[in-house]
Amino acid sequence: MQKFELTQEELKKMYGLDSVIKLSFNENPFGPSPRAIDAINRTVYSCNLYPDPKGRELKGKLSDLNGIEEENIILGNGADEILDLIARALLRDGDEAITAKPTFETFIVSSKNAGAEVIKPLLKDHRFDVDGIINSISERTRAIYICNPNNPTGTILKRDELDYLFEKIDNNVCVIFDEAYIDFVDDKEYVSGLEYFKKGHNATVVRTFSKAYGLAGLRAGYAIAAPSIIEAMERYKLLFNENCLAYAAACAALEDIKYKEMVVEENRRNKKLMYKGLDELGFEYIPSETNFVLINTLIDSGGAFEILAKNGIIIKPITVSEYNTWIRVTVGKQDDVLRFLDAMSKLGEYIDEKTGFKDGIRYIH
Repeated sequence: MQKFELTQEELKKMYGLDSVIKLSFNENPFGPSPRAIDAINRTVYSCNLYPDPKGRELKGKLSDLNGIEEENIILGNGADEILDLIARALLRDGDEAITAKPTFETFIVSSKNAGAEVIKPLLKDHRFDVDGIINSISERTRAIYICNPNNPTGTILKRDELDYLFEKIDNNVCVIFDEAYIDFVDDKEYVSGLEYFKKGHNATVVRTFSKAYGLAGLRAGYAIAAPSIIEAMERYKLLFNENCLAYAAACAALEDIKYKEMVVEENRRNKKLMYKGLDELGFEYIPSETNFVLINTLIDSGGAFEILAKNGIIIKPITVSEYNTWIRVTVGKQDDVLRFLDAMSKLGEYIDEKTGFKDGIRYIH
């Protein structure tokens, strides 16, 4: 097992630490809302009963929230299951799916499992390359997967770019929008894939309760798609794929608007604190529309992981060759960010022999 796969407790023992802060999985540091916790506590007493297999209450709330029909919604055991169901529904042996490199891996893995070839044009300026996607389309292309905002870069495709994409592709190609981090977006030029779905384009939108809603451990997600795609996904879905606690918590979380607003505002404030510290330390980073930041350490990301772990911080090392000096770091609470920046100062001291400074930014000699 690689070190970055170890738990907090395992790393504490390995390095003799009193505490370790986990900033590797983009989890909500504030946890579920009080309403969600109350709903979980109430539902515990009926765990002997199966949940509603059709998820009617949650679908009703999501229908109202998004201005769509319930027949356009499917619920899942987190966004991961939803992405797997989409791949199973859309792809067959010999088909092609297009995405980017690097991006979230679940749909890529599921597409390969379905027998499809996955084409991955490299990001351009850390963003999905729309021209690269369009130039990769062939007669075998059945799906385009766009993580927007993208994980791990935190960047977005904007309205004009997506308008251009839909102008250039046939409607038999399904564009899948993974919008796990949509609640954290500040850029006014961002547009949800839901808008294209409502305009009649072949678009499917994937959302999760894991991030802003703080329900990652319960696994709750959903997709919005045409009834034909929903029906195809249903054929592969387990009958009781979403457990009763996740279902109850998701219903309650949707009602606690003020709590989600607090989470988003705290993320915005603490992200600015992280930017300020990184600027002072001279580390390059990519401005993010999410609850994480991608940072260039200039050394192998595995080595950066180990130095930070020894200082009580777990991050996500990026192993894609073109980004193998970058690390992805969750924006935690204020104290988490300050402790992370202190650990980054230790990392900076370690790499100074191999680097120099120019305009306040570290660079390789």
